[in-house]
Amino acid sequence: MRRLAIYSIIERDGAAETGRLAEAFGVSSGTVARDIKDLHDSGLVQRVRGGAVRVTAPSAAGRVRAVRMVRALASLQRASRAAVALEASAFIAEGSRIALSGGPISLLVAHRAARTAGVCAITYSLAVAEGFRQYAGEGQALVLTGGVLDHDRNVHGALAARNLRSVRVDVGFVEADGVDRAHGLSNLDGGAAELNRAIVMSAERVVFLAEHSAWGRAAGHRVATLDGTTLLVVDSLLAEPARRAVRDAGARLVIAH
Repeated sequence: MRRLAIYSIIERDGAAETGRLAEAFGVSSGTVARDIKDLHDSGLVQRVRGGAVRVTAPSAAGRVRAVRMVRALASLQRASRAAVALEASAFIAEGSRIALSGGPISLLVAHRAARTAGVCAITYSLAVAEGFRQYAGEGQALVLTGGVLDHDRNVHGALAARNLRSVRVDVGFVEADGVDRAHGLSNLDGGAAELNRAIVMSAERVVFLAEHSAWGRAAGHRVATLDGTTLLVVDSLLAEPARRAVRDAGARLVIAH
């Protein structure tokens, strides 16, 4: 499992240092070095001094192993996202008004919210709106913010942000691309970050959603600081040092199994 996670980090970032990986997973540098050697011997990464880099031209055998690894990662990712959504849905009460950000975990939360009686969901994501509508019955309500539609099927812009800030919701669900002690919770897309900040402003309670791989990543646009007001739901693959760092920041951490 750790080897799979190391491979995903190297594929995502292009490179990784042994010491940083050891710190992230709470194991020795020697353990990580052995994991990197196994990945290197399998043709999945290129071992370099102090760490590893992404393979740019894998062999035929390496490509086969990479496909298998990607499939395993995809399966693991689906299970992790489903676990986070299930845990987060415990914060949805009957008759509540919720706001949902865009993102794959938010979509799964929308599926569960739609099965809760009397829920009103507000979102800027067409995909999340369609996911909610797919399972909603009588008594549920859906509000889609106005604005400019982008290539990710999210509605962005000043109108969407103003509409989100003008409402009050019981719970806001915000999916983060990055979670870092110094940089806080962040998104890769600036438009999404602006709307997620609006959700934070309009919600009585904010539930941040993230995959374990988001830890240590400072995405380009900050949404919120990581502090005593933060409630973060993450899958169980989050390493123990990262869990301690989140709790040391004063945040409430919920691990989804």
